[in-house]
Amino acid sequence: MKPAKTPSLPPQSSSAFRYQEIASRLCAQITAGVYQADSRLPSARTLMAQEQVSLTTAVRALRLLEQDGHAYARHRSGYFVRGHSPETRWNAPVSPPEETLFDGVPVTVNDLVVDMLGQSAVADILPLSSAVLADQLIPQSQLGRVLATVARRSAARSAAHASAPGLFELRCGIARIMNARGVLCGPDDIIITAGDGAAIECALRLVAKPGDSILIESPTYFGLLQAIEMAGMKAVEITTHPQTGIDIPQLQCAIHANRNIACVVLNPTLHNPLGYTMACSQRKKVVDWLAMARIPLIEDDVFHDLYAGDEPVFAMKSYDQQGMVLYCSSFSKVLSPGYRVGWCVPGRFHRQMMNDFLGRNLSISSLPQQVIAEFLRKNYYTPHTAKLRMLFAAQGHKLVSSIEKHFPAHTHISKPDGGFIYWIQLAKPIDMSQFYAASLSAGISIAPGSIFHASGQCNTAFRICLGQPWSPAIDRAIAMLGTLCTRLSAQQHYP
Repeated sequence: MKPAKTPSLPPQSSSAFRYQEIASRLCAQITAGVYQADSRLPSARTLMAQEQVSLTTAVRALRLLEQDGHAYARHRSGYFVRGHSPETRWNAPVSPPEETLFDGVPVTVNDLVVDMLGQSAVADILPLSSAVLADQLIPQSQLGRVLATVARRSAARSAAHASAPGLFELRCGIARIMNARGVLCGPDDIIITAGDGAAIECALRLVAKPGDSILIESPTYFGLLQAIEMAGMKAVEITTHPQTGIDIPQLQCAIHANRNIACVVLNPTLHNPLGYTMACSQRKKVVDWLAMARIPLIEDDVFHDLYAGDEPVFAMKSYDQQGMVLYCSSFSKVLSPGYRVGWCVPGRFHRQMMNDFLGRNLSISSLPQQVIAEFLRKNYYTPHTAKLRMLFAAQGHKLVSSIEKHFPAHTHISKPDGGFIYWIQLAKPIDMSQFYAASLSAGISIAPGSIFHASGQCNTAFRICLGQPWSPAIDRAIAMLGTLCTRLSAQQHYP
């Protein structure tokens, strides 16, 4: 079957980036049969000469074709036209051609993300886009009892200012959580932050400056992309397999090629949005190699306690012998999103982070810290997370069945070992902007794949979150989304 033309590749115009124009022409040639399945596309250096553009622009054009499902890379060979066998798309290993230039690129997703978050907050919208726990899954009664206990104990302390590094009792409780994740640390190693996102932003400020390149998974969490964009940094995207994760040889190649890479940011457990969990052997390999290269690693591990796989996994920080891993996590995804309490274990960067917090007068409200510390002390946390793991495992099966029933043939859905985030990969591109708008009109919000890429371009995938109990309304919403995908897929045509 010939691949369909994707709307993310615009025709030539003054408003299109040059790499998009080049990709659009190549896409049209693929559609017309000039390049057949598995035939080699022009190399980046050939495109550079033909189009009179930089090597970076030529490489971005080829990577856009790969990102939208029209091409794939073979190590040391170049880019080739992808056939539309469904298993080929989902399972193909990712290796960059030898000539790939790993220059950092500007991030342009903030406006897209702000629009999506604003739409998902509308009262009559079913929020399948939001990676937050619904009210029904928050342990309201236990938190209420704990809050009453804290208030009775000391009303004055509850209203007091809590400067960095945060409440000692809470840091003690977090140290126990970290020990369970394989990280031996004490309360003095931990700094309390205003959620996981704030921890990541602070970590980025410590190890990078405006103009530096940050090596990231692709796709990756849009909050990280926003942080990079707002800090004036650039992203080096490493294509990431939906089942096995980031390609380590490609990561090493990028670091050798780009001397401006300031740090690496990875989300190794229940990756957002792909859902994969990196094997422990791979974790150690990455940590050891980055330590030798003297490149800091920021580990985003916010979903760790929702992992329900057969094999235990430990934080990448647990393999850190040099203090080069800045570990970030939060209670927002498992306990209460409204409390906005996270933490960082910054290793050798602890003093710099403390100076940053104190210099900017960053602190977290004392009351939520006290409530969570008491929640941990009463041993409510472990049973609560175990209950969430059981619930999410059960309804994950329902979602997979519903997707398989209602979506076009050869649609793939990730099957993570826990959590509530799912990546839906379509068999061929559709107009994702139309799909997003139509879903909102139907009262459903989804997270389009474009917000998980630095370029803001992706027309083959989207994310669904099930941070709420399964219901007939959700089943009907999945059926509606499947109908919309089928309709938009049928509208694609060849020139």
